[in-house]
Amino acid sequence: MESTEATRVQETASTPTDELKNRENDNPDETAGAGDSINNAISDDTTSLNSASEASTALLDADDDSQWETEEEIELSDANEILNKNSWKPRPQKSPQKAHKPDPPEKSILQLKIVLKYCRPKIWRRILVSNLDTFKDLHNYIQLSMGWWDCHLHEFSGRRRPKGRKTRIIADNMEEESVQLRLFQQMLGVPSCKSRKENKTQLYKFLRKRGDKVIYMYDFGDGWTHRVVVEEVLTYDRKREYPRCVSGARACPPEDCGGAYGYQRLLAVRANPEHEDYQDLITDWLDNFHPDFDPDKFDPDVLGFFS
Repeated sequence: MESTEATRVQETASTPTDELKNRENDNPDETAGAGDSINNAISDDTTSLNSASEASTALLDADDDSQWETEEEIELSDANEILNKNSWKPRPQKSPQKAHKPDPPEKSILQLKIVLKYCRPKIWRRILVSNLDTFKDLHNYIQLSMGWWDCHLHEFSGRRRPKGRKTRIIADNMEEESVQLRLFQQMLGVPSCKSRKENKTQLYKFLRKRGDKVIYMYDFGDGWTHRVVVEEVLTYDRKREYPRCVSGARACPPEDCGGAYGYQRLLAVRANPEHEDYQDLITDWLDNFHPDFDPDKFDPDVLGFFS
């Protein structure tokens, strides 16, 4: 029985093949036509597929080109936006021109009061000078009217008019001493600022009206500090001689006595012959180097015209 079932399955499985062979044998022309139709269909599909592939490739190429063009346009637009935002434009070149210096004011007379700070009772002088004089001239006037020996460094400081900038006015030879000066200023806590040469700086640039002032520092070791204030601005009188000292009070302290503090101590020891330092300060030093010193005396020889 098992062999009979296997034979039946084999017959059933081989039936389609046998039928196809029978059909080919019965009608060979129909079978050949069907094969040709299949081959033509396959050829047409291949041609269509190639055409579609070429079209897709062309489309992708076109998309890439448009994409690059779009990115370039975006970069260009971004650059234009940045330029427009910053509004940068090259400045036109200007021909070099000499700076215009304002004309100096008319000649007038400054009445200045010079007060030696930190000394009691006050030591002061009143002088008349031209507003067109330089600060080097003023340095000489202060030395003569006060009675200093002009044997130490000095400088002025003040606010330049009309802007009010803090400025140092230094001596002509101050460049060589600038390191020492900076160390002294750092010790005193003085801020750094611009500097000008005293022989090239006229008084009217700092002293113009009543109340204007500058500071004159003499002897950076002892630190003698003078306040120079404009009391009045007077009309220039051709019949009078300038500069001149018109009044003052008390004697100038001795040079190298230790500044305002040392001077006050010197006066205290001088007033007490029993002081333990009287021999050293008064007998051995003051009487030898300043034998005629009288702190209460104002020297009348400084009055009048500074020749």
